[in-house]
Amino acid sequence: MSLLLTQAVRERDAIQAQFDRLKELRVTQSEKTLVEWKKASETRHRLSSLTDRLAEAKQALEEEALRRAQLETQLQAAESAKAVREDELAIRRMYEDLTGFTITEVVMQDASQSSRRYEMVFTGTDYFDLQFALEESRLSQAQDAHGDAAPPRDEFIYTPHVDESRDAGLLASENMPDHFLEQIRFERSAATKFLTALHRSLRK
Repeated sequence: MSLLLTQAVRERDAIQAQFDRLKELRVTQSEKTLVEWKKASETRHRLSSLTDRLAEAKQALEEEALRRAQLETQLQAAESAKAVREDELAIRRMYEDLTGFTITEVVMQDASQSSRRYEMVFTGTDYFDLQFALEESRLSQAQDAHGDAAPPRDEFIYTPHVDESRDAGLLASENMPDHFLEQIRFERSAATKFLTALHRSLRK
């Protein structure tokens, strides 16, 4: 009887040991699975975070590239505008040196027609100084013989700024015709001829 009991106890212990091993294996496998799941979850979280950071960095890089392109465009425009201004100033200085006529101020008279008034002064060796204005104007013309409206004529209005004290020498000059001391309206295409005659009249 004791032999049977001993054998039964052994079998029970063996079964219990096997059960314990299976239980331990089950717990260990569950824990391993849980650990692996946590690692996978953390990896996914890090991957998602890195993806978001990469997207933000890419967007920031694109915005920086856009800002750089805009700045380069603005710089090119500024350099181009500066070059144009320098060319305009060079042309203006050349005109003044060649003619003696200096434009001191430009006033927009009629923005709708882009008409301007140019305040000018003439200075030159062996010549009297003269301050005057040339104002752009457009004159509507009457209909022709066929009843068609003639195109408007572009003109200049010359207005001298004469001061009796300052311009006493000019007023006493025999070279200065009286009509150059009054307002004159003339066709724009005749501007060169007009200024040449005015220039000649200012000789001392």
